[in-house]
Amino acid sequence: MSDGNDTRRAVTDVLNGLVDRWNAGDWQGFADHYHPDGNLTDVLGRFHRGKAEIARQQKVVFHSVYRDSRITLELVALHELARGVVVAHVRSTNRVPVGPLAGERPAMQTFVLTAEAGRWLIRALHNTFVHDLPGAPA
Repeated sequence: MSDGNDTRRAVTDVLNGLVDRWNAGDWQGFADHYHPDGNLTDVLGRFHRGKAEIARQQKVVFHSVYRDSRITLELVALHELARGVVVAHVRSTNRVPVGPLAGERPAMQTFVLTAEAGRWLIRALHNTFVHDLPGAPA
C-alpha cells in the first residue's frame, strides 16, 4: 500500500480542486475531476454514467438551482482499499443564494477514487442530502 499521508494529501487536493471549480461556476472543470468512466449518483438518486454525462448534468445545475452557490468539502474518513484505490467519506455544505434550494444544504458524499497515470480521479460519487426525518430515531 502507499504512504497514507501522501494519499490523504492527494485526495484533499482533489476535494480542493472540486471546491475551487464549483465556487468559480466552472462546471467543465468540476467534471474534469472524474474518470472518463466515472459515475455520479446525485442527491435525488439519479444515476449519471460517464464523465460526459456528468459534465452535462453539472452544466444544467450550475445554470439553474445551484447558480452562484458555494460549497465546502471536509474529508471525514479515508480508507485505502488497494494500491491506488480509496473510498473517502466527505461532509459537504452547499450555500445556495436564491431559488428553490436557497439556504444551506448539508450533504454526505461517498467517493471512490483511483490513481491512474499519476493523477487521482473520481470513479464513483454518491451524494446524499442530510436532513431530519420526523419520527426517525436519532
